[in-house]
Amino acid sequence: MLNEAVIRLVAFVSGVLLTPMLVILAFVGWSRYWRSKLPHWRNGIGLTSFLFVAVAWMWFVVSVGDAYWRGPFAPKGFINSSAFVLIDMEVVVPCTLATVLFATALKGWVRVQMVTATILLCAARASTIYH
Repeated sequence: MLNEAVIRLVAFVSGVLLTPMLVILAFVGWSRYWRSKLPHWRNGIGLTSFLFVAVAWMWFVVSVGDAYWRGPFAPKGFINSSAFVLIDMEVVVPCTLATVLFATALKGWVRVQMVTATILLCAARASTIYH
């Protein structure tokens, strides 16, 4: 039987490692096969989904890296400040969730890869929340 720590670790590692891989694979597939076949507005919305999930992933990795680097008893810097958390909750989380909607403008496996990358990123973010 799996305990909570193992599930959190698997969710975190898969979100951190697989999200950029899926985004890169989706971008390559989109640029090779679908870019010329889709109308401009769908390409624009699809590129927005690539950008949103990449920025959200970078934001998450930087914040987790800073929390790990500083340790639990370190003085608060910018990343541990309330402004960083406010930006995280008010901007990054809604943009991450909007990525699922924007990814529907894509076609084929590219859409599935982007939705999967977004879900993995949300699972990794949720694995770091302790009550």
